Amino acid sequence: MVVVAFGILGDQVVDEAGGDGAVLVATTTTSGRCRPVRPPLGALRSQGHGTIVFLSSVAGERVRRANFIYGSSKAGLDGFAQGLGDSLAGTGIGVLVVRPGWVRAG
Repeated sequence: MVVVAFGILGDQVVDEAGGDGAVLVATTTTSGRCRPVRPPLGALRSQGHGTIVFLSSVAGERVRRANFIYGSSKAGLDGFAQGLGDSLAGTGIGVLVVRPGWVRAG
């Protein structure tokens, strides 16, 4: 089993105003997902079975105004996971997306 769990929430108000915050949220949550999956995917293919679990968010299911930068990044992650799962059909490797609700840090 491979668990892919990363992302940052950012600060919606600050990130909307400019700067690199929105890019950091999008890059961390969306674009960075390929790198941690590639090496273990080879091992899963070799053994002929396994599961890749992506930790996403309910914010990716319905992107809301209050956190649309984060939510749209998680929606992209969900799309990637769905496409990866489709591409692995018949290999014995499954993809699971877990979408918890709000999690309080600390």
